[in-house]
Amino acid sequence: MYAQPMDRAAAIRVQADAALATQLRGHPVVQAASRARGRASGGSEIERSLIAKAVRLTRSLAPELQEMLASCAETLKVETTLEPFVYPSSSMNAAVTPPEDGKLFVLFSSELLDAFDHDELCFVIGHELGHHKYGHHDIPVRAVLEEGGKQDPELALDLFSWSRFAELSADRAGLLCCQNLEAVGRSLFKLASGLRGTRANVAMQALLTQVEELQAQGIATADDADRDEWFSTHPFSPLRLKAASLADKAGLFTGIGDDDRVELERQIHELMAVMDPGYLKGKSEEAKAMRRVLLAGGFLVAVADGEVHEAEIAALDGFLGEGTVHDRLSAEALRADLPSRLADLKGCAGAAHRQQVVRDICVVARADGHVADCERAVIEEICEALDLSPALVERMFGAEMQLD
Repeated sequence: MYAQPMDRAAAIRVQADAALATQLRGHPVVQAASRARGRASGGSEIERSLIAKAVRLTRSLAPELQEMLASCAETLKVETTLEPFVYPSSSMNAAVTPPEDGKLFVLFSSELLDAFDHDELCFVIGHELGHHKYGHHDIPVRAVLEEGGKQDPELALDLFSWSRFAELSADRAGLLCCQNLEAVGRSLFKLASGLRGTRANVAMQALLTQVEELQAQGIATADDADRDEWFSTHPFSPLRLKAASLADKAGLFTGIGDDDRVELERQIHELMAVMDPGYLKGKSEEAKAMRRVLLAGGFLVAVADGEVHEAEIAALDGFLGEGTVHDRLSAEALRADLPSRLADLKGCAGAAHRQQVVRDICVVARADGHVADCERAVIEEICEALDLSPALVERMFGAEMQLD
C-alpha cells in the first residue's frame, strides 16, 4: 500500500514540471494569453456544451465511477466539485476542463469506459485530477502557441518541454490513486495501441522494450511517423511507463530520501532527453545533418513568399546561434542543396529525430504569428523527402495543444 501523508500528491510532483511552470507563468506572453483567456471565458459555457453533446454520469447511472472519482479526489486532496460526462467516440480518451463556476468537468470517451477495468480507470481519473491539482491549466499552451503572436523559439520549446513533464506529474498522481503499476502499463498500452484485454506482463514488456529503441535511435520505422503518440506535446507512452516505473522503484510513493529524489529526477531528465532538440549542439554526424536541414528548411520557409521575414530569421538564429543567418546565405543555393541535405538526414536519423527537425522548422514558420500556404508547402515537401506523413504539418499548426 502506498503511503499517503497529508498531501502526498504535492510531494510527488515532477520537479522539472514545477520549476518550468513557475518560469513560464512569469513570461509576459504567457501572462497576456492567460489574461485574454480569462476575459473570453463565460460562465457555464462548458457545461451547456456538455449537456447538449454528452451524458452526465450521475450516481444512479454510474455509481462505481462516482466512487472512484470520490476516492481519487480524497487521495489527491482535490475539493472541487466533480462532474463526470461520457461522450460517444471510438477513440480511448479522457480529459479534464479548467474549473468553471466551482465545478471540474471530467470527460470520458465511451470507448475508454468500455475498455478500461477498475484500476485502469483509477489511473486515468487520477491522471486527469492531477492536472487540476498541479494547476496545469493555468498555463494556456494552445493559446500561447496558436494565438500569442510573434514569439521566440525558446518559449515554444519550453512550453513543449513543460507539457511533457506535466504529463509525467499527472501520471504519478494516477499511480498514487490506482496503486498498481501494472494497471498503468495496461492503460498506456491500450491508449497507444487501441487494443483491449491485454495481459499486464505483455503490455508492460512491450512498452518498456521500446524505451531502449527510442533511446538508441528514435522511432524504429517510418510507419509510426504519422501517429499522434509521437507528437511533441506529450511523452511517448513507453517513456511515460518507464518514468512511472522509475518513480515506483525509487520509493517515491512510500517515502524517499533527498539523495534518492535527486537521483530519480536526474534519471527522468535523462529519459526525456530523447524528445528534446539536443542536436542543436551535438557533434555527431546525425546532429550535424539535422542542423543542416534546419538551416536550409528554416531559411526557405522564412523567404518562401519572396520576402525576408525578420521574426522567422530571428527564430532560426535562436535555434542555431546568433549570426547563423547572414547576408551571404542564398535561398537559391540552399534550395539546390536541400535534396542532398534531406537525403543525408534520412540516411542517418530515425523517424523521431527527423520529426524533431520538422517540428523546429514549424516553430520558425510560426514565429511571425502567421503560416502562409507557401511556407506550409515547403514543410510538406521536406516531410515527403524524409518519409514523414504530411499530416504532421497539420498537427503542428492545427492540433489542439492542450493537456488531457
